[in-house]
Amino acid sequence: MAASQPEACRQRIADIPTLSVPHALVDLQVRALAIADGGAARLAGEPVSGAEWFDALRYLTAAARLVVHDDELAELPGFAADTFAAVRTQRALSPRAVPGGASAMPGTASEAAAALALAEPILNASDWGAGARHLAPWARRLAAERQTRHSGRNPLRGIQHPAGLHRMMTAIVPHQRRIAGAVPTGSSVSWSSGIFRI
Repeated sequence: MAASQPEACRQRIADIPTLSVPHALVDLQVRALAIADGGAARLAGEPVSGAEWFDALRYLTAAARLVVHDDELAELPGFAADTFAAVRTQRALSPRAVPGGASAMPGTASEAAAALALAEPILNASDWGAGARHLAPWARRLAAERQTRHSGRNPLRGIQHPAGLHRMMTAIVPHQRRIAGAVPTGSSVSWSSGIFRI
């Protein structure tokens, strides 16, 4: 009995709907694909491995699902903002779910585009201090999320801890101020170091 021949795909590229996207978003996607293909990666101005860069993107994607605000989504192309808003809403319906494992990565191309655009100011900051300033608002919201919805437990505990993001945190919050579960007050940046612990 002869082996059956695989069936040819009948999908025509010309029939796939296309969307207009900003050139800057295309550049981000090309850069991410280059890193995935073994190209040089930088995180906040310093060289890192591709694995560390994608760990940071994975972590920031999960963080954004929990804490991104509508005004941040408004800066994205409509299709990406709508997709990410739907994911965020779904996540809010299961507030105790831990966004770890495979679910930490975007499930669709639209969500991936949104996550990449949201994380870009942190990933591509000029240095660690600039990255920390971009990360600070999300960190404050994660601290609040931890206390109000997760009984003090880290909502991102199931995700690989990227060392680069920890370095950004310590650039703003001195070691002696980083007490697990504490949310410092009275400073321009207030967050919990426990957010970054697994």
